[in-house]
Parts: sequence; C-alpha cells; structure tokens
Amino acid sequence: MQYIFHLGVHQTATSYVQHTLTHNLDALRAQGVFFVNAEMPKAVVRHRRVVRRLCDPNKPTPDIEALVGTNHAVADGARAVGAKKVLFSNDYGLGPAMHQALPMGLENPAFYPRAHTCFRHIVRGLPLRKSRILIYSRNPETYLASLYSEAIRLGLTNMDIDGFCRAVAFDSIDFDGLRERLSALHVDLNVTMRAHERIRLGAETYMRTFLRDLGVQAHSFVFSSAPAEDTLDAAQIEALRHISMGSATTRPALIKQLRDQVISHAPNPTDRLVLPEWVSDRLRSVEQAEVAHFVKMAANSL
Repeated sequence: MQYIFHLGVHQTATSYVQHTLTHNLDALRAQGVFFVNAEMPKAVVRHRRVVRRLCDPNKPTPDIEALVGTNHAVADGARAVGAKKVLFSNDYGLGPAMHQALPMGLENPAFYPRAHTCFRHIVRGLPLRKSRILIYSRNPETYLASLYSEAIRLGLTNMDIDGFCRAVAFDSIDFDGLRERLSALHVDLNVTMRAHERIRLGAETYMRTFLRDLGVQAHSFVFSSAPAEDTLDAAQIEALRHISMGSATTRPALIKQLRDQVISHAPNPTDRLVLPEWVSDRLRSVEQAEVAHFVKMAANSL
C-alpha cells in the first residue's frame, strides 16, 4: 500500500482540492484510494493539532510517537476496504505559514523552517519507503503578497505591507530548498512539486494535474468551479487596516459588518496590491544568485 501526503503550501488551492476529492469520494474508492480527510477526518485533525503544538513556542513539544496509534488505525481502515493508496491532504502539514506564525509571537518567522520535523511526526508509524509527497509551489512575489492579503483578511495583523515584509523572513521563501529538505528524509521518499500558477489555466486543469500526480483516472470525476478568493486590492487592504480588528472596540458587531462589506466586494484588478520595490529587488537578487550557483555547479560537473 502506498501513502501519499498532499502538504498544502498556503494559498495553493488546498481547500479546493479537498472539496473536489470529498465530492468525488465514490470515484476515489473505485480506484482504490482511501481519502483520509473524508473517511477518517479525526485523524487529519489530530495531525493538525500535533503540528501546531510542534510549532507553537507557547505549547509543549509533542512526543515523536504521538501519531503512531492514529496512523496505524488509518492503515488498518484502508486495508479493511482493500485500498491500494492512502491519501492525506493537510493544509498544516509543513507547519504554519509566515503570516500565521506572527500571532504566535515568533520573531521574523521563516518559510516552513520545521517542515522536515513536522513531516517526521505526521508520518510516524507509516513506512517512508512507501510514501510520497505532493506539494504545489508559488512565485515568491505573488506568494508573499497573498500571505499579506490573507493576514489582513483574517485580522492577524494591522501592519502595512512594508512593515509586514520587514517582520517576516521573506527571503527564506525557497520551494526547491523545501523539496530537498523533505527528500533528504529517506532515499526512497518521492517529492513531487508542481507550480500552483497552473490554476490560471482553469480549476479543472489544476485538479486534473493533481489527479494525474495521484495516479487516478479523472474520467468519472465531476469538477466544480474554484471558489473566488483573490488577493485583496490596495484599497481593500487600506480600508481593512483602518477598521479595528474587533478586540478593542465596544461595537464588535458593527466592526464585523464593516469588514464583511469590504471583503465581499471583488478586488479591482487595476488597483492591485504591490510589494515594496526594495522587496522585489531583493527577491530578484536572491533568485539571480541561485541561478548563478546552479550554472556554476553544472559547469563544474562537465
């Protein structure tokens, strides 16, 4: 039996993938896939809790064996129905994204610094040599803007985008490095990484790519439209920043109503959220340095 872990990097349509898989559960079962999120949802909740405790400095570190019993129960459930593949889809499997780590009190949070430790915990009790990881990557600039937009949308911060970029280790965003760190956990561990930007070709195209990576035929699947949740535009960001986050007001119902009104409007594409110029320049310089490094390595190998 093969174990597949879809580790949802934040803002890569993880919720849409989970929604589509759940609504096509019979098609998954027919092709021998045991989708843990739908078949044993409490197991995914336990995974998420352990990872949160592992990454939150205010909580005790969980034991490395904390999920062994849960994972054995999942494996037993899959075997009982004759499944050939077990699929976990976890939007917290790599730890909190940078904007989620800020409210935890982490100083200058980086790009999934404990991803390999988180994965070691959630796979405990299952064979790494029979496991695969599916991850979707993002362009660092659009990813960083999405993180800030989401932080404002959820009321996690009231900083402007310049302050946000100074508060997080944005230059640690490195999807190739993330893949290498996870691949190093076991010689037979396969890590498949795809570009999230394929969603722009359409939600169905994106989902078909996922199913192909999963090794599932898509002919019997029913696809729905991806829910619209674009990056907030600059005016929406500014409006939300000037609306209290609710904790320090005597009129929380009014604050919530105002926030909902701002968020309910579709973003204006001509008023897009733009990263500070110094951030874009620094990200480009890091990317150019990485390219130069790989060119040099390739030249030395000739």
